[in-house]
Amino acid sequence: MKLFSKTSILLLVVLISTLLISLSYSQVNIGNKHMVEYDEDEFEGVDHYDQSGYANLNGAEEDGEATGTTEDEEGSGESTTNKPTETEKPAAAAAVKKQTNYYMEIGFIIFIACYIVNYFIGKRTNQELVTVWGRRFRKTFESNFSFLGDKESYVIVKVDPNTYTFTCTGRINCQGALVTITLKKRQDLFSVIFDLVGYADPDRVTIEVAMNNEVMEPMIFAVIKNKALKSFRENNNDIELFASKQTPPLHLNDSYTVLGDTECLPSLLLKPEVVSVLNKYESYFESMHFTDHSLINPKYPKTLSFSYKLPKIKDIDNIHQLTLMSMYFIDYIASASLPKNIKAEKLREKQREAVFKQTHLERQEAAQKKKYEKEQKEKEKIAKLTPEEQRKRDEKEYKKELKKKQQKGRVIIG
Repeated sequence: MKLFSKTSILLLVVLISTLLISLSYSQVNIGNKHMVEYDEDEFEGVDHYDQSGYANLNGAEEDGEATGTTEDEEGSGESTTNKPTETEKPAAAAAVKKQTNYYMEIGFIIFIACYIVNYFIGKRTNQELVTVWGRRFRKTFESNFSFLGDKESYVIVKVDPNTYTFTCTGRINCQGALVTITLKKRQDLFSVIFDLVGYADPDRVTIEVAMNNEVMEPMIFAVIKNKALKSFRENNNDIELFASKQTPPLHLNDSYTVLGDTECLPSLLLKPEVVSVLNKYESYFESMHFTDHSLINPKYPKTLSFSYKLPKIKDIDNIHQLTLMSMYFIDYIASASLPKNIKAEKLREKQREAVFKQTHLERQEAAQKKKYEKEQKEKEKIAKLTPEEQRKRDEKEYKKELKKKQQKGRVIIG
């Protein structure tokens, strides 16, 4: 909360400064609009007023010597005291221009300063959040894996200012796990503004487990929030191709959608203790996805993926049970005995047929295109021939076709 208030104060300063600069700039522009020159010949016989607002009566009250004018100038009623000289006009314009540039420069300086300050505040906030998470869950991963980080020390690798990763290896039933922490771009002032209006992605922890091929049976299963179902299908080809909506287990919240390639998976995988954790920490859970068609790494097609929202520092313990659930499924999936996946096999066979039909159709289209291109080239070649060459070619083609027909009509008697 303390860090959030700092960011809010910074944004408030930026907005107020920008508003003040805009108002000042507007006042300068308004002043410029009233500095309009006019032709005195159009107002001949009308008294001129100086900046104080009083009429210029010098011609009537003072003689030519007092005003420094000649007799001809007195007769015309003109006075040189109110006329700006040629050097005064550019000087006044330069002063206004200089004042305008001054406000704009101040605005840019304030914006750049705020951006730099926000960068360091956001960077420190992300580092602090990762540090707190790492300290809190270090024992959890150490109790489930033999090696964390670089096998010599517990190291969380910084990929960029808002992405951190670390690996875990040395566990039965799996090759290892990759943990990715994706944070908000707090170091970017524009991203902070989008976050305040609700357009930024939340802080997220993703755990991807590469299972041993021999311990995990073929399956495709997922639990996802209803509002994220469409994007989840688009981003996971195996779900789109093989999985369908399944009846959720009893007492599971309505905000979840259960997907699978066979009807037995929800009751087999979503035990009461799992349902209890999903319901209790619904605000932090995003998805879990089990598949034997993973595209993360071709070497490890069978994977378990879990995605959770990372809470604030003071609420970091709220995802502890969700993290333990991820570790639980590694062993449970390895020991689970699935019945005959009749429906899954039908779905996959149907998909294989669809892929074969699509491939066959693409081959036919390619063959037709090739044939058409060949005919076009042949026509172009014929068009370039002389009439005599075309006649000889036609005779050759006719004899060739006649020979083919004669061969088809032969009957060979042994």
